[in-house]
Amino acid sequence: MLLASSGAGVDFLRSEFPEIEVFELPDYKINYPSSNMYLNMLTQLGKMHLSIWKEHIKIRELVRLLKIELLISDTRFGAFHGKIPSVMIAHHLHIPLSIKSFSWFSDTWLKLFYNKFDRLWVPDRAGSDNISGILAHNFKSAKKIFLGNISRFQKLELSKRYDICFVLSGPEPQRTILEEKILDYRPKLSHLKCLLIRGKKEIHHIISDESFQIVDILYSPELNKAMCASDMIVSRSGYTTLLDLSIICKKAFLIPTPGQFEQEYLAQDLKDRGIYYTIDQKNIDFERDLVEANDGYTGFLPRNQKNESLDEILDREIEFLFPQSKS
Repeated sequence: MLLASSGAGVDFLRSEFPEIEVFELPDYKINYPSSNMYLNMLTQLGKMHLSIWKEHIKIRELVRLLKIELLISDTRFGAFHGKIPSVMIAHHLHIPLSIKSFSWFSDTWLKLFYNKFDRLWVPDRAGSDNISGILAHNFKSAKKIFLGNISRFQKLELSKRYDICFVLSGPEPQRTILEEKILDYRPKLSHLKCLLIRGKKEIHHIISDESFQIVDILYSPELNKAMCASDMIVSRSGYTTLLDLSIICKKAFLIPTPGQFEQEYLAQDLKDRGIYYTIDQKNIDFERDLVEANDGYTGFLPRNQKNESLDEILDREIEFLFPQSKS
C-alpha cells in the first residue's frame, strides 16, 4: 500500500503511518476568506480546476512508475485513472444551495468528476440514523455504497480529565479568529479544566496553566484519549470530526467554518435533529452556548444494532472491482 497527500496532510500521514511511503500531491490551497459561500466558490473554482489537473497528471505518473492496481481517493478529484479501478470516498455528493442555479451548477460540476470513478464509497449509514443528510442521501447512483460510520477513534471508558476540550482545525484566517475568541473567554473558564488543541504547528506565546492546557497538535491515539476524557467537545463541524463524535458519543458544541457550506449544513441539520448545538462563529456567546450545548442536546447515542461489518462490505467491493480474482 502507498499513500499520497498534500500540504499538512503529508506530515499527518507520515506521523500516523511511519512504515508506509507517502508521496506528495499538488495542494488545492483552498481558503475561505469570506463568510459568503457563493463568493468563495466563484473565486476559487479556477484554482481548483488547475490543482485537480496537476493532481491527475501526478497520479498518472505514480500509477505508471509504481505499477499501482487500485486507486482509493479521499475526495481528491484528480485521483482517478481510466485503466485501473478507481474509488472515491466522499459524502458531499449533492449541494443544496438556496440559489437553485448555483445548486445545479455545483452538482453538475461534482458529477463531472464523480463519473470518472468506478465506485463512490460513502462513510455513513444508509438509514435515517445518518450524519450526511441530503448531501449523500439525495444523490442517486448505482455506484454509491454506504460503508457505515468509519472513524480512527474508539469509544474509550476513561476517567474525566477535562470539562471542555476545544479542537481547532481548518483554513486560515478562520482558525485563528476562533482561537482568539476562545482565549478572550479564557478568564471566565478558570473554574473548569480545559484543553485547547490549536491544530497548528508554529511558535506561539500562549501560556498554559493547570486549569487551561494548550497544545499545538495531538495525533489520533492521544486525540482519541483526550476527547473521550472530556465532558464537552467544542469543534468545527467537519465530516471527519462528526464521524469521530458518532463513535465516542460525546456531547459537542459545533462552530462551522464561516463560508464553508458543507459544515454549515451539517451542523444545522444535526441541531434540528436535537443531536448537537451550533451557532455561527460571529454570534458566539460562550456563557450561553456552552450551557445550551450541554443541556438541550443528546449527542450521538450508542447503537446496539449490529450491522454488516466494514470488512464484509470491502470484501464484496473488491470482488466487484476485480471480478477476475473470484475463485
